[in-house]
Amino acid sequence: MWVIDFEASGLSKCSYPIKVGITNGLINYHSLIKPMPYWQHWSREAEAIHGISRAQLKLNGLESKQVAHTLNDFLSGQTAYCDSIQWDEFWCKILFSDNGIHQRFEIQDIKELIKTPECRLESYFDFKNKLEKTDDFTIHRALDDAQLIWLALRKTLESFS
Repeated sequence: MWVIDFEASGLSKCSYPIKVGITNGLINYHSLIKPMPYWQHWSREAEAIHGISRAQLKLNGLESKQVAHTLNDFLSGQTAYCDSIQWDEFWCKILFSDNGIHQRFEIQDIKELIKTPECRLESYFDFKNKLEKTDDFTIHRALDDAQLIWLALRKTLESFS
């Protein structure tokens, strides 16, 4: 089971991905993403949350085309799950479409894994909240968020199997 998480320049239809993290519990990948020249939207509020400056992206980010190809290499033919389908899928589509690259994997909401009964979703949030209170994860860091989601999902699915 793969989990994907993006950090972005803001929460707007003009925003774009600035960092991605994926994990399947054994393999981890994350990268800062250098903005394309016409990716201009920048939210100071978002920067305050994720702690990544536009200057850091320009200096340390990988070219967005390279990141898209790497995600395809890891995830081709598979499904990656996320906890915010509206935004994570949006930013993933921006990454691929703006580079003219065909995305070879699917993104689905974690709710597709948990399904019913409703107590499973409640259980997931209980596990996630407990994990967030440990010092093991830094919230709003793409890879840490992906690992946190993955672990909470694993614990939830194991508890109902």
